[in-house]
Amino acid sequence: MKRQFDDVLLGSIELFCLAAELSSFTAAATAAGVTPAAVSRSVSRLEERLGVRLFVRTTRQIRLTDGGRVYFEQCRQALSQLTEAERQITGAQVQPSGPLRISAPTP
Repeated sequence: MKRQFDDVLLGSIELFCLAAELSSFTAAATAAGVTPAAVSRSVSRLEERLGVRLFVRTTRQIRLTDGGRVYFEQCRQALSQLTEAERQITGAQVQPSGPLRISAPTP
């Protein structure tokens, strides 16, 4: 299977979704533990890759464009599915299953 997404792209998508949810690059940066400039650069790389403007930026606020809103909904759903898949797999590993045999000496 040919890989279409690298780690940087997936990280950019996560930061984009966080910025869209919080309506702020600064709030997204704080939540993600990165700088606001890193969020801005990440979103800019994503916009360049897609050839679509995702946010309307002013000095005081950001808001999703129509294309950004569509992309956000799809990305949020995809990230939720990935999170759920990991939760199911790791949850299945935590719960023991099968027979339990205990061996102990008799008094």
